Amino acid sequence: MVLFHLPRGGGQVVGDALRRAGYSEAGLRQAVGTSSSLAHDTRGSEVARRRLASANALHTLIKAFCLGIPVPRNELTNAVGAATVEDLVRLAVVTREQDAFIPRIAIDAAQDLLIAHDPARQGEQLMGDHVIGLGPAPRTLAALTVRLKAGRVLDLGTGSGIHALLALNLCDDVVATDINPRALAYTRFNAGLNRLAIPTTRQGNLFEPVAGEAFDLIVANPPYVLSPDSSLHFRDSGMAGDELSRTVVREAARHLTDGGFASILISWAHGEEEAWQAPLAGWVRGVGCDALLLRFRTYDPVTYASLWIKEEAEYAETLDRWLGYYGGLGIRAMSSGAVILRRRSGVNWMRSAHMLSAPIQDASRHLLQIFDASDRLSRMPDTSAGSRSEYRSESSDRACWSGSTVIGRSAT
Repeated sequence: MVLFHLPRGGGQVVGDALRRAGYSEAGLRQAVGTSSSLAHDTRGSEVARRRLASANALHTLIKAFCLGIPVPRNELTNAVGAATVEDLVRLAVVTREQDAFIPRIAIDAAQDLLIAHDPARQGEQLMGDHVIGLGPAPRTLAALTVRLKAGRVLDLGTGSGIHALLALNLCDDVVATDINPRALAYTRFNAGLNRLAIPTTRQGNLFEPVAGEAFDLIVANPPYVLSPDSSLHFRDSGMAGDELSRTVVREAARHLTDGGFASILISWAHGEEEAWQAPLAGWVRGVGCDALLLRFRTYDPVTYASLWIKEEAEYAETLDRWLGYYGGLGIRAMSSGAVILRRRSGVNWMRSAHMLSAPIQDASRHLLQIFDASDRLSRMPDTSAGSRSEYRSESSDRACWSGSTVIGRSAT
């Protein structure tokens, strides 16, 4: 695998070459209809290849870093120049094979950010330390992040570093952690790729690298999948059931400053007839935070497992093993969603909502409005039985937000 010992500033050379050619979200969408890697998508990749008939610089770079296909030596040289080609080889971004260059990384584009990550090619087994790019989960977390000026920000489980880079708009003290050293290498590389300051990177599991520290904002896209395996860092936690999600939620609360926010993507198990909020209410009770619980979707075990199993070999056996694991834990239903926390002294409130779809646009303003409205409601007299309890809760059947796009260097 590449990018383990990259020089800290190596990404600048690559980013400058890509931008000169117009490699951007707008450029990719106009050329192939997407701004994310298509290397894993045989059908999409073949359609895109037929749209890239030109040998111009942008089409050449899209073929290499979006489709993941080899490009002729003279074509890449014409696209970026001989000196830059040598830099790409030195950085292990491409390798020479006879008269072609083989791309070793994929590069997604989102507004004015470029995000390098490992390619996921159709039919290839993913390595345990595989680093993912800008899929639906990172985009959803970016949309659900409260964006206020902050003193310190923690990106827990940084992956390719997208949330750490976005946080540089909010403060200069950004800490990115991951158990996977290659994820931290990508984070540093991507900072250079975008000519941004390099966040502080620390290797370790969950909150171990920041023990005893507090942050004004925590964003977390942990390996929350309910999985019997521990083979893929980005997917598997090695913890039983939804214990990983519960642990991250409760530990995040302990690492927040007063008034600080945390946005955490999670999955959790619950009974078929049980209210989906019930397990989460237990997680957030007594942690000293107001909590907004969001559900995106509820799944049966077969559907959930089929979404996450990446191992193509012996797929049927793997599916049966996952279903047996769920059966052994008594899991009949599981949901995906997010928890938004704000640390505050006094009587805390909890609110829950089912989202019609995961947001793809900046919901920060809407989240702040919800927290402000819930604060005002919590201060209203409540004469019902049990009104003196330490927690007040409210639920909503649906929520649908819109807003400005969040993923971009100037997001606020």
